[in-house]
Order: sequence, then structure tokens, then C-alpha cells
Amino acid sequence: MKRFIYVAIAASMLVIGCSPEASEPVASKDTPPAGKQEQQPNPAPQDEGTKQEQGSEEAKEGNETTTDDAPNGSKIIIDGNFLKQLASNEINGFDIAIGMTKQEVIELYGRVIKEDYYDGGRYQAFENLSGGIVYFDGKNRVYAIDLAGEHLNQTNLNVIRQQLGTPVAQGQSMVDEKFDLYYEAGDNSVFISAKDEHSPVEKIRIINKKMLDESPQD
Repeated sequence: MKRFIYVAIAASMLVIGCSPEASEPVASKDTPPAGKQEQQPNPAPQDEGTKQEQGSEEAKEGNETTTDDAPNGSKIIIDGNFLKQLASNEINGFDIAIGMTKQEVIELYGRVIKEDYYDGGRYQAFENLSGGIVYFDGKNRVYAIDLAGEHLNQTNLNVIRQQLGTPVAQGQSMVDEKFDLYYEAGDNSVFISAKDEHSPVEKIRIINKKMLDESPQD
């Protein structure tokens, strides 16, 4: 199976347009040294026990695998409307939209409990958004979001392909060895990642690089 470079591009999207100050690992012991690649912080470490193994077996059998409960009662709905709505910056079924202000996110999910850098892009975590990290541009608008698979109504890669159609690209990431489906929706890029092609989805990342280009992080 050929590897592809789109996830590497995704990581670079977080840093393109950032000011030199934003790329400095300021007050962050977890920030990798310059030139060293670090894996994207996992928004929700998953239990490696029975639940994940069961999900993997269901995915192998081609059965429709859905998550039971989203951490905050808000799930992304992967269906025929997902990419259409995302082209307008709406995330189908989820409370946060691309372009939403930081204050609006705080009103939905509470105060910021963590702020850190990943390859020069500054992300924030919120007290009531478990399994998720959010990136804001220079105007304090959401331009990227990473969510754990538990926020999806569907975690079976085969079913997701049936719902969203043929991806722009798919294959093993050159960054973290995960298997990724890559889609585009308007100015947004979508990366859906799993351990391998037969495992349930671990996370989804949505990035609007155009917003960051227009208004780099401070």
C-alpha cells in the first residue's frame, strides 16, 4: 500500500502563516525541538482493551459501527450531507463551526484548561470538550479542530467511504503511520484517521487553511 503525504500537509497547515513568535515553543516543555517531528497530540487517548478490539472486529466484518455516547452529547453525523454542510463551514451535528469565535466556543464548552503548541500552531482545550482540541486564527476564529472518534456517529471506514464517496486520497500516513481518508469540502480539508484500514476511526481533523493564511495566529 502506498503511503501518501496529505497528513504531512495537514501538520504544515497549522504552521503556515504563523508569526515567528507563534512557532517558538514558549513555556511548553512538550513542544518538540526545531526540526524534530512530533506526533499530533491525541485529543482522547482510547482504552486499548475490549472496547477497541471489539470495534476493530466489527469493522473487519463490514458491520456498521457507531459510537454510543459523545462526551458532550454532540456528535458529528457522517452522511451524505456532511461534506455539503462543511463546504459552508458547518460541521453536521456538531456544535462548533469553522469560523466560530473563541467566545462562542467558551459559551458552549467552558473555560480554556490547556493551551500549547504543536509544530508552531497554538491549540486550546476546553473543560467540557473532552476528546477535542481547537485552533484559533489571529482573529480568534476556529480554523481547525481535532476530535476523537467518540465524537463521530460512525467509525467504520467502509461505511464512511460509502457515505462520503471516494476520498481525494487514502493510505498510510508518512507522519504517524495511521491509515487516513482525505476529503475536501470548500476551503476545508478533512482527515479521518484509524490505526489501520480495518480498525475503527480514532480521530477526525478539519482544517481551513485559507482562514489561517488570511489571519495568522498572533
